[in-house]
Amino acid sequence: MDILLTNDDGIESESLHPLIARLSKKHHVVTIVPDRERSASSHSITLSHPLRLRTIRKDVHTLDGTPTDCSNVALLGGLGRKRFDLVISGIN
Repeated sequence: MDILLTNDDGIESESLHPLIARLSKKHHVVTIVPDRERSASSHSITLSHPLRLRTIRKDVHTLDGTPTDCSNVALLGGLGRKRFDLVISGIN
């Protein structure tokens, strides 16, 4: 399965990397998360500045935007693909 994984706690979330490792044993996992903790930002989107995408390692990316920005970038093709079989968000 091709899985898109995102959160609102950012790249430093304690549960993010173990989940990536576990899911990657049986699935192709692409991760895009905010570059810092963005809890309680709800459905906010960034309109005031260009978004900056950073690749941490293969299939793991951060964005200097909100959780919604992360999902939009991934699902609109910003990571080179548009289709995922499953989206996992808000893993905590």
